[in-house]
Amino acid sequence: MFVFILIVICVMYFINRIIPPLYYWKKRGIFYVNPLIRLQQVFFNGKSFAQIIRQAYEEYPDKRYYGSYQFLKPSLFVRDLDLIKQLTVKDFDHFTDHVDIFRGDQDSILSKNLFTMKGKEWRELRTTLSPAFTSAKMKAMFVLISEAAKKFAEHFQDLNEEIVEVEMKEAYSKFTNDVIATCAFGISCDSLKDPSNEFFSMGKLVTATSPLRMLRALLFGFFPKLIHLLRIPAMPEEVTSFFKRIITDTISFREKEGTIRPDLIHLLMEARKGKLSHESQPSNTNDAGFATVAEIRDSKSKSTLEISDDLVTAQALIFFLAGFETSSSLLSFYPTS
Repeated sequence: MFVFILIVICVMYFINRIIPPLYYWKKRGIFYVNPLIRLQQVFFNGKSFAQIIRQAYEEYPDKRYYGSYQFLKPSLFVRDLDLIKQLTVKDFDHFTDHVDIFRGDQDSILSKNLFTMKGKEWRELRTTLSPAFTSAKMKAMFVLISEAAKKFAEHFQDLNEEIVEVEMKEAYSKFTNDVIATCAFGISCDSLKDPSNEFFSMGKLVTATSPLRMLRALLFGFFPKLIHLLRIPAMPEEVTSFFKRIITDTISFREKEGTIRPDLIHLLMEARKGKLSHESQPSNTNDAGFATVAEIRDSKSKSTLEISDDLVTAQALIFFLAGFETSSSLLSFYPTS
């Protein structure tokens, strides 16, 4: 009897939680793609995520937007560039909530980054951090990137070999690691000479794939509440502890010694002090990005968000996660001959 009741409960849950989202776009009269087609593309057609996204963009060229799904969650796929600009720039403050991937105490650091926060907290954090990403601030980091690039080139020049065989993905992973380490965390490392350095090791640990991790990713996508209930962390505790320690020690040292360095940590420390502001942009430039949105720059509302060490760590960590694997993969396709 108990088993029968349990089966009935599971069936009812499936009907009430799984089926309704499939009709979300149909009820609103918006053209949409059946989520089962997307699942088939992912699991049975052997296509990569990038290929699926490209196909999704190209398969309906006459649509400005259409309904789609991320796992079973309805999502709007926007193709029109003007509409994208309106959503992300002019009307950004109407879209304050983000996907509930990291929740609760088990992901206390990850849940504080700009891409997962919601509502008022997200708006205040974006308003506070936006001046950190102006074109002028990014250009100031170029000297750090240049230093890492010189070390990268000198490593192969010092081999003094006529022909050097290199596994490009691995080499670019080390280069990307060094760039992010210096630009985001203020740490200088040379992963080509010392591939066992802790920073690179943590990067490899975060991006490593395995059947268990794939299963966990699927559970995060399909059953986020179950993941939250079971308190399964999205990232190994040793990784978050490492980055938190790095940020805390760096901030403490810089505050004590008065060290200034043109990196992300310095910009976030300036934001915490309320000293971060937009530079005036030339009237003839369109290179404003999200950082110089007029709605932010001219906002008279004062942010009450406390920029703690955890909040700083979260932004630096997402900077690392977003750039490590993506940048190295892209560089691997760059023609070197």
